[in-house]
Amino acid sequence: MFYDTASVLQLVDQQKLLILSLCALALVGNYILWIENLRLGFRDRTYSMPVGCLFFFLPHDLTFVAMYAHWFETLDHWFPQLWWYGLCVTVAMELTFLVMLLKYGRRELAPRLSPAKFTALMLLGLALCAIAWLVVKRTMDDELFLVIFGVTVFWCAPFNMALMARRGSAVGQSQLAWC
Repeated sequence: MFYDTASVLQLVDQQKLLILSLCALALVGNYILWIENLRLGFRDRTYSMPVGCLFFFLPHDLTFVAMYAHWFETLDHWFPQLWWYGLCVTVAMELTFLVMLLKYGRRELAPRLSPAKFTALMLLGLALCAIAWLVVKRTMDDELFLVIFGVTVFWCAPFNMALMARRGSAVGQSQLAWC
């Protein structure tokens, strides 16, 4: 096990103001990035979250949200409960990114596939990534998602850089999103 959950939550309680400030900063930064990318994706009629990020984030965040009873009944602690509310918003955005991928991604990623085949392929890829995520989650024994949240923060940068390099432009991206 990476950490003792009760000890971590006790430390969180001892540093409430610092923890709340850092978590608020993280969520606000994430929302600025994603709202801007949604705006630009719809404006440019392209998908703006790299497939690798979306296929990792959506199962991760859905798992956290699906664990409602764990956060609100078993642990009954304000820290994961606040994250739960924040991740409900991110899941809504991620579902919008998925719709954007299915609507605009075929032209760029698989123009020879029919829309139905492209959608089936993307949903199959998402399902396979969700299975892989569940295996990783179970193996990590990271009850509060502390370690895996760090991985998700790292995950985005290389995939976004690769997307821009492959496109040869910043379509669907902006400086505001990356500030």
